[in-house]
Amino acid sequence: MVWTVDDVIIYPLTCDYWQGYGRLDAQRWQPLAPYSGLLRGLVLDSSGSRWYAVTGHNRDDDPTNNRLITGTAGSTTYEVIDTAVPVEMVFVGSQTGRLYYTARQLLDHKDLSEQIKWNKSVEPYFNFYHTQLWTILPDGTDEKLLWESDVHSFSRFTKTTGGDVLFVLVENDVALFEVIAGGAPEEEWIEHLPHTHIMRLSLSSNEPEIWLEDAHSLTTWYPRALITK
Repeated sequence: MVWTVDDVIIYPLTCDYWQGYGRLDAQRWQPLAPYSGLLRGLVLDSSGSRWYAVTGHNRDDDPTNNRLITGTAGSTTYEVIDTAVPVEMVFVGSQTGRLYYTARQLLDHKDLSEQIKWNKSVEPYFNFYHTQLWTILPDGTDEKLLWESDVHSFSRFTKTTGGDVLFVLVENDVALFEVIAGGAPEEEWIEHLPHTHIMRLSLSSNEPEIWLEDAHSLTTWYPRALITK
């Protein structure tokens, strides 16, 4: 849920965030016409006057999916901002208003159903991704690839007053997959859980540095040994 400068609340129409967004006049407490179509990851700029989001979903190669769009709370129409690659998530730099977006490509998919006896509704698997971090101006110009790596995901971008970009990096779960596939007992899995780091990408460097390390965050599925303790 986001609240615009015009006292309009924008909210997801369903709990899975895949069925578009509704609008509510917060002064009169009346529903407004919703945005149509599949939208996800809606964020506001620093003034609250414009929103950015991503169309569709990232489960297939439909050309209408994963496009960066922008609009205002006063209208149900929106514009497409052309990008070099399909967009996963978009973020707004808190200090400059510059946009940052991620692009993610699936590298591999591993099924561990034979090694791990899970319940019938959930099967253990691992996805490995190559993730890119891009930046672009709101008008669609000055697009740049900032960094790329074989990690699981990036999130929560912000920009310091000095121009450094801060974001969260979640490691890919390669280490965890390898120990499970190798037959390690469950009590050892926790030692190989993916790490989450707060990263800083300086304007004077092409490689981000770990600014704050947060070891062993439970960012994937939970082993049974952790659920039962």
